[in-house]
Amino acid sequence: MCAAPAQAADWRFADLWLTRDQQGRLAYQHGDYARAATLFADPMWRGVALYRAGEYAGAAKVFALLDSADAHYDRGNALARLGKVADAAASYRAALERRPDWPEAKANLALVEKLIPPDEDQPQEPTQAADQMQFDEQGKKGKAGEVDAAQASAEMWMRGIQTTPAQLLTRKFALETARAKP
Repeated sequence: MCAAPAQAADWRFADLWLTRDQQGRLAYQHGDYARAATLFADPMWRGVALYRAGEYAGAAKVFALLDSADAHYDRGNALARLGKVADAAASYRAALERRPDWPEAKANLALVEKLIPPDEDQPQEPTQAADQMQFDEQGKKGKAGEVDAAQASAEMWMRGIQTTPAQLLTRKFALETARAKP
């Protein structure tokens, strides 16, 4: 018997027919995003798979290694999911430096800028008044509470920024096609 190569533990039968990116794409298409992230060699796809798996910190780290408009935009989405709105705003700005007429990046930047807390040194402007509500705690007397309209809209926005890689690539190719036409 001959000795097995040192990389035998990393070798898989599928490696004979499919590249790691192809294997990652299959796992991704089957909804196994965490496994896809471990298979993808392409860092952009790895970041997208991590994002879809809910691993926003890992996705943000991977996207930070890339210097493209898409990577900065996706990093902004991941950072926004983590609640790091100031860093998300910086990523959206970086995306807009590379692609100035990107409406989604402009919209996301405007949303996260509203969520950035004002500096304590600067005088604060009055914020929009919150709606008054009454809450009933399991048959007890209700008590007055406030709902912050900005926070509620931010949560709705955060739920709405899920972007599939198919949508991402469709948007990317459409923009490239539009730029290529005279």
